[in-house]
Amino acid sequence: MEQHRAQASSSVSKARASLSLLVERCAAPIADGYVVRADQLRRIVSAAVKLSACSYFRYRILLSLDAASHEAFPLLPSSACIVVCSPFEANAFELGSVVQVMQLQAAEIGLSALPIKDFDARLLADALSLPLLPCAVLAVGRAAAPVSCEPSLLDDFFI
Repeated sequence: MEQHRAQASSSVSKARASLSLLVERCAAPIADGYVVRADQLRRIVSAAVKLSACSYFRYRILLSLDAASHEAFPLLPSSACIVVCSPFEANAFELGSVVQVMQLQAAEIGLSALPIKDFDARLLADALSLPLLPCAVLAVGRAAAPVSCEPSLLDDFFI
């Protein structure tokens, strides 16, 4: 019995380690100087568009900000942002699902995606000439430090 408990505990800790590595890769700090391509951003957005419950969200891909927008929003990186907009107040669960799916897709193609909080939605909408209010902003880029993810840690859970 003790051996079974030790093995189960080891499997759970391995799974937690694997999940934490994936989370670290999704939200790793973004390095300066890497140029994200438009096709990479479209691939990230395409993963979120497939969520049928979240079909009312609209996305604006920003490859670069003009000087005025960057000055007004210094927290936004100078390139590679995805702005998630909604025609009405977004459900937090659905918005979280969309952001999580985009972060996982970014990690899958070797990028990092960081959600940016604390922004004035009206001011950002005016600065970027958005027809809808933004409800989330995702900065996308190459991770500043490499993070390795070992999917083999989850092998114990498959039959």
